[in-house]
Amino acid sequence: MRSLRGAVLTSHEWRAAGFNVAMDGSRKDAATLLSHPHTALDDVEAAAAALGRLEAPVEAIAREQVEIDCSYAKYLEQQEKDIAKWRSSVDLALPADIDYAALPSLRREEVEKLERQQPKTLSAASKIEGVTPTALMALFAVAKKTSSAKPPSTI
Repeated sequence: MRSLRGAVLTSHEWRAAGFNVAMDGSRKDAATLLSHPHTALDDVEAAAAALGRLEAPVEAIAREQVEIDCSYAKYLEQQEKDIAKWRSSVDLALPADIDYAALPSLRREEVEKLERQQPKTLSAASKIEGVTPTALMALFAVAKKTSSAKPPSTI
């Protein structure tokens, strides 16, 4: 994988080698190019090697896993960002007057449990058995909207 990260070409060079990339003048490494649909490791390695930018080809035993890792890399990066955002928001306060039944993505069972327990924060809501990640994301949206609508406090 390291050799793919080190094989950096301009968008013009990738396009000249037959790859469908945006001609934006950016530089992309071979691993990033593999995240594009219908892009094969053999083709990417051949193009980078032809320009003298490939240290060594990916070992045969790792080829399939490298293709999979590169294909899903941008999705995994986005998921990591989402997780980080969630972790930084677990102490976000839920509005005291939240109408759980008005949230269309909450199931009736979730509405009942949330109304009964009245969690004060997202963290507290996440600990209620039966409250799904989908419900938590709906609560997160309400909490963010409410917290951003409040004027800053004055001293």
